[in-house]
Amino acid sequence: MLNLLIATTLTVILTYLYSRLPFKRFKQYAALPQIPNSLFAGHLLKIREYMRHAPANAHPDEILRKMHEDVGRPPLMLLDLRPLNKPVVVIANHGIAEQLSKSSAPCPYKHRSLNTTLSDLEPLLGSSSMMSAEGRPWTELRKTYGRGFDREFLLTLVGSMAVCVTLWFTGDLDLEGEFEPGDDSELALMNTATDLAFDVFGVCVLGVRLNAGCHHPDYRDETGLVGAFQETLRGCTEGSSWLPLPLLRAKEQPTTSLDTILKSIILKSWAGKTDHHDPHPLLEYTEKSILSLILDDHFPPSPSRKDTPIPEDLLNATCEQLKTFLFAAHDTIPNAISWLLYELYRTPRALKAVREELDRVLGVDEWNEPITGEERLVKDPVAIYRMPYISAVVKESLRLHTSSGAGRYFPPGSGVIVRGDDGREFCLDAAVVYTCTDLIHRDRTVYGDTADQFLPERWLEDHAIPESAWRPFERGARSCIAEEFTMQLLTTVVALVARTYDLEKVGLGKPLRHGDGRAMVGDNGQVIGEWIYATRTINGAAKPVDGMMMNVQWVPPYDPAR
Repeated sequence: MLNLLIATTLTVILTYLYSRLPFKRFKQYAALPQIPNSLFAGHLLKIREYMRHAPANAHPDEILRKMHEDVGRPPLMLLDLRPLNKPVVVIANHGIAEQLSKSSAPCPYKHRSLNTTLSDLEPLLGSSSMMSAEGRPWTELRKTYGRGFDREFLLTLVGSMAVCVTLWFTGDLDLEGEFEPGDDSELALMNTATDLAFDVFGVCVLGVRLNAGCHHPDYRDETGLVGAFQETLRGCTEGSSWLPLPLLRAKEQPTTSLDTILKSIILKSWAGKTDHHDPHPLLEYTEKSILSLILDDHFPPSPSRKDTPIPEDLLNATCEQLKTFLFAAHDTIPNAISWLLYELYRTPRALKAVREELDRVLGVDEWNEPITGEERLVKDPVAIYRMPYISAVVKESLRLHTSSGAGRYFPPGSGVIVRGDDGREFCLDAAVVYTCTDLIHRDRTVYGDTADQFLPERWLEDHAIPESAWRPFERGARSCIAEEFTMQLLTTVVALVARTYDLEKVGLGKPLRHGDGRAMVGDNGQVIGEWIYATRTINGAAKPVDGMMMNVQWVPPYDPAR
């Protein structure tokens, strides 16, 4: 009897598979461009072939780029990962991506979370994180915390950003830094840029000194925040999915220490006990941090506030948003800085143009030496918006090296339909939709034959590039809240580093040289070197595989022809 039951069950299953599997494989998404498919394995075997021809630790976007080219660079393409995962539709067209980022009749999801795996991060970020909230709760969070990222307020933070960047390379308070620029001065730019990201986060967002870049015992991080955050990340594990999305899996309750530290900082700010009157130069230029601004909006400062307990819901929500900001910035900003300086210093004409613009905007002294950029930006923070070429350099670097794309899942019956430039319609129901910013930013229909080249000048030309074709911070209602903050910081980095230091890639990607030692320069005006590729960070961002090893030199005495 048992054998008959087993045989009957297997027959039913096989009959179902025989009747449904061909439909699922070859008909359900037949309208979508795709690599060759297999009845039983979908695209998994073909994907494995592509992965064998790429470095083992390459970011999935590097592999998608080759697939997309082989399929003919369509506006979107299908990856059938069943039975291991849901089908994935990769978006490579800015027009389709724009439809998904805005609310419309066929796609009413503009307030939907862009990430399909964020539920796994709840123990890390909290249940009310802006990154995973939906609908009205998300709208309220964005309104409450968005005020701290308005351009007008962010301009008040330029002075502190400038001091952070100035002290970044040389160490804190003129103490001996980790290195002295010279012939043997090599550093992993990602590591030191991570220190900068923590320090800027501490001063500008929290209003406290974290001293991540200072290793002198008298100037250590007294809050313990950096160590607690790093320990929290070590308590998380990566998922096994091949999907090019954040794959972090947070273990249960890994953030007790981090929560305690952040709440202590929040309570201190609530009571008006800030570090802003500390003589430390990182804090003397900032009247308010983003945290203090948000708390003041909720309850204006008054003598009675320090005796009024902070509402528990405000304390918890603010703690979770601060964790979200820290999690989002801890590697995306260092990635952006590393790729930005890499592209700038391997493009001599761009570096020359940047230095000339800085001489015009920030000025030179009576000996034709550059005036300290920090000093000028502290007095005139609006100067960072008078640097059009540097802005173009930043935009072009973010175009070629976006940290990560965005993904969401549309359940069966959602009725999500997008339309291509040729008028064809595609239904995206029952699939994970991955907006691959890397492919969108290299679209030849927008950027032409130079789509893969670093060409800042394209942003200064008369012919307009569609706004939706540049989306390193995504677009629409759920665009990155810290876009202006990040652009301001990256501009400040270029403004203060470019006239002070010469950087050259070492190790992977080092310049090829002529017999006389000069670096070889290609027809596109860039130094020729070995390909340096991106790998994936623990939250899915694309980082330089070697940590961006650089040799650092002081810039020689001022020379207008340099």
